[in-house]
Amino acid sequence: MSRYSSHICILFVSLLLACGSNGGGEDVVPVDAAADTFVSDPGSAEDTSVDSGTEEDTGSEPDVAAPLDEGPPVDPCAGPEICDGADNDCDGEIDEDFPGLGNPCDGPDNDFCFSGVFVCNADPTNPVLECTDGVNDPIDEFCDGEDNDCDDAIDEDFPELGQACDGDDSDSCSNGVVVCGADLRSVSCEEDPLLNRVESCNGEDDDCDGEIDEGDVCEGGPNTQEAILVLDGLDGTLYKSLDMGTTWSVHSTLPGDWPYTVNMARTGTNVIYVRAGSENILRSDDAGLTWVSMGNWSEDAYNRSMCVAPVQDRIYATDASGKVYLSTSQGADFVEVGSWGTEGSTTGCVAGSNDLVVMMDAAYLLAPTWVSNDGGTTFEPRAVYGEASGGNKVTAAIDPEGILYAVVGDQTALRSTDQAVTWEVVGTVPTPVPGPGIQDMTTGFDGTVYGITPDSGSLGGMMFYSTDQGQTWVQTTDWKESSPSTGWASIVTAYVPIVE
Repeated sequence: MSRYSSHICILFVSLLLACGSNGGGEDVVPVDAAADTFVSDPGSAEDTSVDSGTEEDTGSEPDVAAPLDEGPPVDPCAGPEICDGADNDCDGEIDEDFPGLGNPCDGPDNDFCFSGVFVCNADPTNPVLECTDGVNDPIDEFCDGEDNDCDDAIDEDFPELGQACDGDDSDSCSNGVVVCGADLRSVSCEEDPLLNRVESCNGEDDDCDGEIDEGDVCEGGPNTQEAILVLDGLDGTLYKSLDMGTTWSVHSTLPGDWPYTVNMARTGTNVIYVRAGSENILRSDDAGLTWVSMGNWSEDAYNRSMCVAPVQDRIYATDASGKVYLSTSQGADFVEVGSWGTEGSTTGCVAGSNDLVVMMDAAYLLAPTWVSNDGGTTFEPRAVYGEASGGNKVTAAIDPEGILYAVVGDQTALRSTDQAVTWEVVGTVPTPVPGPGIQDMTTGFDGTVYGITPDSGSLGGMMFYSTDQGQTWVQTTDWKESSPSTGWASIVTAYVPIVE
């Protein structure tokens, strides 16, 4: 639009306004006032006209921005429940959508123990449960008999537990057992020192060193000789003779609170066991020079007797109940292995090679002889042993060939060469001692049979021997001179060191 056209339009509008007055007193805008809005110079900064962009100017007011529509107010309880310790959905419950919260849990460590608890994590963008049992705090397995790491296995990191082992002793035998160490993180070998094994003459490797009967243990060795040993139950004195009973000397004194009833047995060439009283078992590895207290068997037993296999170091014991006990631990402990048909009297026991065990009742009972060939597990009755006036005693022995000997109350000597299927009378022991007469018997390495009377007061303690299987007997010098009292005695032979 040209400048002149604009002037004409303004003038025209002004006239219309003036003519449109209805006399109501309304003010009419003068043409000069309307014209005051006109700017003659279109480039002037004072030009305040609005170009609508159209050929026609409507004269309407400029648009004003309307306020934003924000909708209804936000409900703070409308959101979901998150794990943050607050009641987000205003239902009176806190973190109810996380039911495991606070429960025990096992974290990402090496154990299987529920050592942590589930808690809310610290990530507000992903609020979930996490376990407080971390990777850096695993529970180790200790050696203590417990399942420390909760994997249903006990001490699994110590697989050698319970295995046999050789402890700190002189033999090479695995007589011990592997146990947990004091620090609970290691193992050690626990072995009773009384189980230390020494080599004896028996065709076996007793000390587990890979050698059999080494060190001249058989035949006593070059510096030993066979001795007759008699134990006095009155005071524990062990007497020795190196010349078939011609002279006697004190060999040693056994520990203990004497007097005791006693019986003594040898295995190998120089290992001796003694039953002293009701329960004490003593052992000597040096032919009776030194002694160690080993153990005992059932405390409720009575009228006990003990015997030892000659070449196996297996100790058998019995009592008036007929139970049979066996120790393969050199007398440290005994286990019940069988029974026999005792009549509840004084009992006796002898043991031979190849698991032969013979049990006998007191001679006056005229009872069967009971024989086992399976190490005391089962017994069968054999021929009757004894005689009516035989007394309340058992006196029996077995030689290296398995021949059985016995002496009854009237001093009749019996012999059996068929494991007591039959007994035969072979001789009489010429003892003047009344009552029990011969109280104990043994056989030497060459088959000589020895018998002794107890310490019999004024008569002293006598010894007799036979070199023809009990047919004839020779009396020797008394092993003990007269004594004011009587007591039990027992006899063995063993190889002892030669003293220069």
